[in-house]
Amino acid sequence: MVNKVYGLIGFAGVLGAAALVSTGTACSSSSTSSGGSDSDGGGSSSGGKEGGASSSSSGGKTDGGSSGNSDCPIATVNPADLKEFYKPGTPAQAGACAQSDVDSFKAAKTISEIVTALNGAGFNPTCKACALTDDKDGKATNWAPLATLSDGKSDFTIPSWGTCVAGKSTQACGELEQKFQLCYLVACAKCADADADACQDAAYADADSVCQKMASDLFAKGGCDSKAFDAAEKACGSNVTTHIAAHCVTGATGDAGKD
Repeated sequence: MVNKVYGLIGFAGVLGAAALVSTGTACSSSSTSSGGSDSDGGGSSSGGKEGGASSSSSGGKTDGGSSGNSDCPIATVNPADLKEFYKPGTPAQAGACAQSDVDSFKAAKTISEIVTALNGAGFNPTCKACALTDDKDGKATNWAPLATLSDGKSDFTIPSWGTCVAGKSTQACGELEQKFQLCYLVACAKCADADADACQDAAYADADSVCQKMASDLFAKGGCDSKAFDAAEKACGSNVTTHIAAHCVTGATGDAGKD
């Protein structure tokens, strides 16, 4: 499934309502709306609690079992397994973007549309630098709310859901957010596309599911206060656009990401 993320143009996490926008090869949960909402800026990420949050999605066995009615094995996930999908977030930068900058891509349906807007002629370069990290060479130390990576054959942009959360709480909370949101990419790595929906549901189904266990283990390491985590998620909002606004318009304080 790792190769499938290279086609990913938007992912909404499963700590609540989720949505995935893809080129047609990545997973989408049966509990999600594919393509994001009409104004969600390429997918939504809504939060949970303490890294052990329960999800309303369900489906099949967990922890190495099969998902739903498929024969897809669900892998056990450790936080270290997600290291290629996480780097610490960049510092929040109040005023890097004007609200009008963010409004210019507010109607975007996919992350690729947001990236196109950020790369547009005349777009505020300070805002772009805050919103998007070019890490195609893998040398960046931190990620903005969006990060462009490369597999050596093609470039792809993924959301760093943890960046805004870290900017309003701690890096430990940001790591928890990002790794939980993208946990399914490792959990369902061996799934065929036809089995992906059931696998993603099962990976987040309940407290005993692989992604919930991974998040609980990560939370138990400390450094992330549950109240600060909840407040940060609320402030960052439920989609890429609100995450960028909360990180780059209001910065470390304020509620620009609030729905």
